[in-house]
Amino acid sequence: LLAAGMALADTAWRPVIQATALPGRKAWRIEITHGLPATTVRYTLDGSEPGPRSRRYRKPFVRAGGGRVRAALFSGSAMLGRPVEFVLNRHRAAFVPARLQATGRLRPETGGERLLVDGIHGTLLHRDGCWLGVEGGDLEAVLDLGRKRPVARVAARFLVHPAAWIFPPRLIEAAVSLDGREWTPAASLAWPQEEDFTLLVAREADLRFTPFAARYVRLRASGIGTCPPGHVGAGRSAWLFIDEIIVE
Repeated sequence: LLAAGMALADTAWRPVIQATALPGRKAWRIEITHGLPATTVRYTLDGSEPGPRSRRYRKPFVRAGGGRVRAALFSGSAMLGRPVEFVLNRHRAAFVPARLQATGRLRPETGGERLLVDGIHGTLLHRDGCWLGVEGGDLEAVLDLGRKRPVARVAARFLVHPAAWIFPPRLIEAAVSLDGREWTPAASLAWPQEEDFTLLVAREADLRFTPFAARYVRLRASGIGTCPPGHVGAGRSAWLFIDEIIVE
């Protein structure tokens, strides 16, 4: 195409990495696609930059360990475009049982708890299938780590997209428990609300604290309820979107 005097956008030179969670195997199915014929995809699993001697992608594969998958297109030994990266979050709560309670309508209505522990971050598209949404209310998620383990960090990512009526939580609270009945508060974070209604970002609430021995971890995210004054939807239900709860 270049020899014919045609230029391609940078994205045309970059493959697409897709990961599908396999909870039963506590792993991910990795598929790498691209739209350029007569090229080769090479990839790494340790976050290093792919080179002409890196693994050649031939078909989807299963990855049990976490880490950073990086891939790039090659023509012979020459890399075409920049590498792409996909992060698999293998943390202590990955693929553990989770249960939800919400005071607002959930999207998706069922099965959303799996999105919080599948080790996959959402994109900036709230309909990409990776985000759990709550309309006009609050969310509580309880994760069962399976056995008593030290816990010193609970983090969660939230989508901020006021144009789609999606706002960050006003308060995030983490608690831990040995039996799932008696809870010890671990940390909390009051989130200042955004005044820029044109934002489109994913932001992480990172709660760190003195280590506790715990089997259960609870995260509560309190939404703002309704869109704030000055917003086109002022007074109507606001959405809260969360994609992954990380426990370390």
